[in-house]
Amino acid sequence: MLRKDRDAAIDALLADVYIHASNCVRAFGDFQFAASPSPSIEPVLMRLMYDPPYREFPWTRTRLWITDEEPLAPEASPQPEGPRWRALSDVLLEASGMPREQAHPIPWSADAASLYTKTLRETLGWRPPGQDRLDFVLLGLEPSGDLGPVGRVSDDEHLLGLTPGPEPSIAMGRRLINSSRFVAVLGLGPERLPGVLAQEQATQRPTHSGSGLFVPAPAAGEVRWYLDHAACPARV
Repeated sequence: MLRKDRDAAIDALLADVYIHASNCVRAFGDFQFAASPSPSIEPVLMRLMYDPPYREFPWTRTRLWITDEEPLAPEASPQPEGPRWRALSDVLLEASGMPREQAHPIPWSADAASLYTKTLRETLGWRPPGQDRLDFVLLGLEPSGDLGPVGRVSDDEHLLGLTPGPEPSIAMGRRLINSSRFVAVLGLGPERLPGVLAQEQATQRPTHSGSGLFVPAPAAGEVRWYLDHAACPARV
């Protein structure tokens, strides 16, 4: 979805979020929505709450998940939620009117990955077989071509895990993302052009689990990129 400027690209993304939320509520009774805590996603969530066309968004039937969180520091005390969730919830929860019990932070604890995996499986397990998956995953493209820490978990048997590297995260793995109904990736501005090129190159060479850039490829769903002309001038 290539649009002239950032506002038009966000408009296209919001229209798809709204359509998918409405369809899922009609079909399943709820909408399972996972969002990245990346600052690049904040304008999308703000507009989803305040733009007049989306005032009827089914927040009361939405369950919100977060794609990644900081791991518990050795000197820190466990908390029900981590710092990335607090930033996301400050933007979203109060203004949307979503019931608190339908918002699912990754706990800030040593066993965060296993706890969140258990919550995901228990919640999605109420769906009919084959539909027990996330409905919409919203990710932000970084200049490096990464989609945040999402997809860096090397073992596809885990829904979440601790990412490798000097700045680890508790993040959703490739298996969970690729089982989702719809994956949306937002990349705006000239600083995202290197990321677009890196992703394009990554699609042309095979990688094994945990290697290279993560290129979303839902097995029974759709992935859609939302870019402006500044991020993808070669396609204009």
